[in-house]
Amino acid sequence: MILVVFAGVLNGAFLLPVRLTRGWKWENTWAVYSLVAMLLVPWAAALLTIPHLFAAYGGAAGAVSIAIACGAGWGVGSLLYGVAARMVGMALTYAIVLGLTSAVGALIPLLLLHPAEIHSPPGHAVLAGVAVSMLGIVICAKAGGASSAKQDARTGAARTYWLGVVACVGSGLLSPLINVGFAFGAPVMKNAIAQGAYPAFSANAVWVVVLTAGCLVNTGYCLFVLKQNRSWGVFHTREQRGMNWTYAVGAGFLWVGAYFFYGAGANRIGDMGAAIAWPIATSVAIVVGNLTAIASGEWKDRGRKASALLFTGVAMLVASVWIIAAGVPRP
Repeated sequence: MILVVFAGVLNGAFLLPVRLTRGWKWENTWAVYSLVAMLLVPWAAALLTIPHLFAAYGGAAGAVSIAIACGAGWGVGSLLYGVAARMVGMALTYAIVLGLTSAVGALIPLLLLHPAEIHSPPGHAVLAGVAVSMLGIVICAKAGGASSAKQDARTGAARTYWLGVVACVGSGLLSPLINVGFAFGAPVMKNAIAQGAYPAFSANAVWVVVLTAGCLVNTGYCLFVLKQNRSWGVFHTREQRGMNWTYAVGAGFLWVGAYFFYGAGANRIGDMGAAIAWPIATSVAIVVGNLTAIASGEWKDRGRKASALLFTGVAMLVASVWIIAAGVPRP
């Protein structure tokens, strides 16, 4: 459970380095982040921790196909996530995206892989926790929306704001596909263990497939935008160039580290790991993400009402973590 919570902390903090870049355009930062988080680190980790990696995919063509499809769909959600954060800020993006991700990501594995568990105590805990989590998300979204609406009144950027909200919803609906790919990747993990991989690292064989598919979507779009905006030369800008690379690469390590810890933690929970660990990790990420937004000054112009709504929503999310955790089977 500690590994899952730590994964949420890393996931909630990864956008901060992205916001600290100066002189780079969005597509420059997101391209570097995507290559590190979704391609370089996953392949390095998988090759180092899974003996005979490619043998783990033998006899699991169905699971690999689902992982690829889910990875591509998740990649679109991840791309929308980055676009939304630029349009409406970290707080609202974390609230809507991860809130929807938490609910959908918990319910899909529960309904598809363990339907009989719906009437069990763990199943009840998942459903109750998701319900409380959704209530907390609504409150956080209302708090974030109040400030965003205020900014729109000043700048006249209402269209951008609503496009950002649409991007948040789209990302929230598609992002859980990474958890679906993980849940259906059990045959690959079993093969990896049979090849001599340590059980805690067996998920790396699944992550590398899902994330590579997602990387193709994200980097493909970034390459298109880099060409359209003629922003290749921005990589050579002198303004804190070294720090920009550090921030972008660091964001990639934070994000991918979150999913490696998530995979290890979910495996330790048991058969319902995908259903129980996902909402816990995403709820913690929302809490940390909003605290990060506060630390970065995103909430400095918000009034007492918005701040009160934020802390109320965060409290609801913390409560949902413990409700879902109560359903974790004890050894």
